[in-house]
Amino acid sequence: MSPRRNPGHQAASQDLGDELSNVYLIYGDEQLLVRRCIDELAQRALQGGPAAFNRAEGLANADAVRGLLSQARTPPMMGPRRLVVIRELEGAKNAEIEAVMTYVASPSPTTVLVVTGSKLPPASEGANMGVRLRNAVNKAGRTLRFEAAKQDPVAFVRQRCGEGGCELGRSEAEMLVEVVGRDLGRLAGEVDKLVAFVGGSGRITGEQVEQVCSLLAETVIFELTDAIVRGEVGQAMAIAHRLLEEGHAPARILPLVAWQVRQLIQLQDCLRRRADPYDEGIRMPRAKMQAARRSLQRHPLRGERTLELLADATLRMRTSKAGERHVFEALVLALARQSS
Repeated sequence: MSPRRNPGHQAASQDLGDELSNVYLIYGDEQLLVRRCIDELAQRALQGGPAAFNRAEGLANADAVRGLLSQARTPPMMGPRRLVVIRELEGAKNAEIEAVMTYVASPSPTTVLVVTGSKLPPASEGANMGVRLRNAVNKAGRTLRFEAAKQDPVAFVRQRCGEGGCELGRSEAEMLVEVVGRDLGRLAGEVDKLVAFVGGSGRITGEQVEQVCSLLAETVIFELTDAIVRGEVGQAMAIAHRLLEEGHAPARILPLVAWQVRQLIQLQDCLRRRADPYDEGIRMPRAKMQAARRSLQRHPLRGERTLELLADATLRMRTSKAGERHVFEALVLALARQSS
């Protein structure tokens, strides 16, 4: 049997160990890693037999759980193991969890049972059955938990690029996360597009990240940030309204604007120190760099205040009841006005 793990252990899919357990509890809000872990388990558990006959899956409701546990107790067909997956644990009732716990107390030696969901079910009817199930699984098998807040998206995209045969520098990886967000599933898709775009080998540049992964044309975002730097309030608001009317979600535009503005603040600092922007890690095509230099020399950015506005807008985008569009428009207006 595999070594016991702390129930709060933050795992990676390769953390399954050499020996398969008969029971697994795999849960967390980082569903990409949950799915990848289950896929790896399935591949290992079903080796040497017909997967179509020895794999069963269903939801954690009364009718399905009874049938799934019955299959878990059934010997595999023409193979060494059977795999049974009970999904959406978070919606299970106490009776279903009790039934699973009864099975877990004496699992079939020829079955790998996986109970999975985004979280443990809440306490109900005076009993915290989710915690009791986790404790029972810890005695009989393995618990693996994947929380989005405890993942490193920059390390993730760099590793995934490496698995695809490409190299992604840290600054380019940070740019990708800034543009796409921290969701690993979405990041995985964008990395796969990048790897395919460059042919599956070589180092991926910042320009390629912008070209492939940005949902908006780079020139439009630069037009917006350039209007902001110049303090052209009307022009900046017109470009912002055009983007919104074209159907681009404010929550997707804001990270691109934030990335571009931060690059401009870094560039302004390089100009002040007479440092080479490329040596300082700024990734910007030369033509755009020259245009940005000219704008910043005429209209310097107030770096600290600008970053405060960006941070406040990012927070309010997630929490404000006023709506994402209102938050984005207010940000563009505030940024442009402070430069005018």
